[in-house]
Amino acid sequence: MFSIEEAERIILEQCQPRAPIEVPLLEAGGYAVAADMRSGDDVPAFNRAMMDGFAFRAADATGPGARLRVVDCLPAGKAMDGELSPGAAVKIMTGAPLPAGADTVMPKEHCREHPDDSVEFTETPAAGRHVATRGSELAAGSPLFAPGDVLKASDLGVLAIFGFTRVRVYPRPVMSLINTGSELVDIDQPPTGGRIRNSDMYSIASYFRKFGYTCAVRGIVPDHEAAIRSAVSAEPEADVILLTGGVSVGEYDLVQTAVRAEGFQVLFDAVAIKPGKPMVFARKGRQLLFGLSGNPVSSLLQAARFVLPALRRLAGWNRPGSTFVTATLTEPMRHRGDRTAYRPCRLVVEDGRLLCHPVRDKGSADLFSWRNINGLAVLPTEHPDVAAGELIRVFVLEPFNFLPAE
Repeated sequence: MFSIEEAERIILEQCQPRAPIEVPLLEAGGYAVAADMRSGDDVPAFNRAMMDGFAFRAADATGPGARLRVVDCLPAGKAMDGELSPGAAVKIMTGAPLPAGADTVMPKEHCREHPDDSVEFTETPAAGRHVATRGSELAAGSPLFAPGDVLKASDLGVLAIFGFTRVRVYPRPVMSLINTGSELVDIDQPPTGGRIRNSDMYSIASYFRKFGYTCAVRGIVPDHEAAIRSAVSAEPEADVILLTGGVSVGEYDLVQTAVRAEGFQVLFDAVAIKPGKPMVFARKGRQLLFGLSGNPVSSLLQAARFVLPALRRLAGWNRPGSTFVTATLTEPMRHRGDRTAYRPCRLVVEDGRLLCHPVRDKGSADLFSWRNINGLAVLPTEHPDVAAGELIRVFVLEPFNFLPAE
């Protein structure tokens, strides 16, 4: 049995991104960049007015009451031909390029316009104020993104500024989901004779979809080695194969036997985590295979804690790891056992503090307890008792979705 950290290390060591692809800029959000990207121009590309007002030479207005003749009006997107002559000013709008020779903008609230096309300043101008000089935000050739950086919405805006129409990125991995278990029936079938509906397919597939990863759902496979082998061998194009169920040590837990027979090398089959101890991780060539628990809570935890970081590394992320926060525990929690426990909780912000509210559960099959949670409180074996008011480490299931207090 491997520790959580050792299991994660082994998994990430096996994950190599596929060859980069190019995608249109509008579709690049959420992808990891596959090449260095640099700015092609200065930003701004000209000396730019930062406020509505009047642009002029600072040397022409040395104190309040200075009066200059107005020779032009420049909205954003219009440039003045030629150089601004001494003693002159132009009316200018935010974002417009300063005329050659101008170096300062006086905001319009400190200006008094006269009918003879002149402007009077009611305050002493400060040379260079309210002007963004060329390249002051970013110089041409500056680094924008490095391989492994994940593009968010504002990043696409940055790339648009420099005219990037396509982006070289790492493709997202291709994934297939197979649910094993002779006790399972499809959700449109009555669960008679001790059978249960297949909930794992829906919870796991939708969990990954939320993070931008889709998986082909292959349905239910019975607990027969030949059937499992056939289902696995039918996925030659998948980068990642997920199986649920059949990974423990019971008479009908046949996943490990089946994947070995299909030529997979099993790298581990148990992790010191509760719930979710039985978990198979295997490799065959470039294919990775995860055998997850059949219990709905255990499989979701394994998917979130181990599979999601693997998908991110396969997708080229340079920081694929899980998200943890530290919060103040509102009720005491106790854990007994030889494995680190992940217990359901609600992360709530109250009065500027991040609080962890424990949620009672009935074990690894109690998916109902996960209905209103966004985190899992971590109880390590060396610190099994945590008192109310103490700080506790929390695994974040729903990033940036801190729930309101009840």
